[in-house]
Amino acid sequence: MRFGARMMLLACCAGPAVAAMLVTGSGPANAAPLTPVVSAGTTFGYPGPWGGHGPGQFNCDRRQLERWNVNGTNTVNVVYSGGTATYGVTFRQNGECLGGTLTDNNIPNGPKTRPILGTVDGSSITFSFKYTYTGATQGTRTFTGTINRFGAVSGTWNETGTEGLTGTWSLATKADRACSWRTLRWQPWRGCHVHS
Repeated sequence: MRFGARMMLLACCAGPAVAAMLVTGSGPANAAPLTPVVSAGTTFGYPGPWGGHGPGQFNCDRRQLERWNVNGTNTVNVVYSGGTATYGVTFRQNGECLGGTLTDNNIPNGPKTRPILGTVDGSSITFSFKYTYTGATQGTRTFTGTINRFGAVSGTWNETGTEGLTGTWSLATKADRACSWRTLRWQPWRGCHVHS
């Protein structure tokens, strides 16, 4: 096999960093810097079509393939040192980008329904809800969790405000698989495109 063809074959089969070194000749002997690939991700600000809590807080890719689909209405069950609460939530997932709304009826004169923003990345889920009513002591409440192999979603939450509460949370309804069982069984590294 010719040297050029062998190098292209190695470049195709190697990881991105090794491929770049083989194709461009960069390395210790050739210290020319490589230009990094620009991410296809999207950074959401506040407010916007997906909600958000400030520029750059979440960076996600709407084209990302995923294993779990959390689209639709659900209930967030929250536990904290002073008791429990439930929030109605409607998730809109697009790739790994997570938007929608959360309704908190536990606070008199509170925000009621506000946008959420987050990500679903593999078996990890994160979303935030910003309290904006006058005198709000919660700040931004962020829910971080995992989706187990059966689709059950749970984790911990905290807030940035002076109230300073933390606790645990879970979803009342399990997440759906974004892929068929065949895909997950025979090609577990693959995901599926999810969109609301």
